[in-house]
Amino acid sequence: MKQNSAQSKGFTLIEMMVAIAILGILAAIAIPSYNDYIEKGELTDAKQAALAARQNFEANRLARPREFQTVAGFNKELNTMTSQITSKSTSLYTFTPTAFGAQNGGVPVGFTFKITPKKQGKKYFLTIDESGNAKRCKIKATSSCEKF
Repeated sequence: MKQNSAQSKGFTLIEMMVAIAILGILAAIAIPSYNDYIEKGELTDAKQAALAARQNFEANRLARPREFQTVAGFNKELNTMTSQITSKSTSLYTFTPTAFGAQNGGVPVGFTFKITPKKQGKKYFLTIDESGNAKRCKIKATSSCEKF
């Protein structure tokens, strides 16, 4: 800080520009990290919502096994399960269950969830299998999945 003969105090233009440049560099580093932190939290919420829906589905399968003995009944229960997911999670992500194990028109034996973001710019989506194992996959490189 310079002082002139009139004893006025203040910052020079160079000092202000250096301070703004430092703030810009810190922001450039901090904002992407913060966005990743927020996305991971949202993914965790979506995962918990999907696992809760899966648990209800399994409870219904044990309580009402006849409802699951046809393809139509199984798919109806999948749709019911998906509709029970909280609106907070469904506003951010699309939950897509896919039945598997049906051979020759038989009844499916299980399902997987694919949880994809609705907003552009997100980096990850989730898959959850029948046993509740979740994997986080990069949207641009779907082969790079890791346990989540």
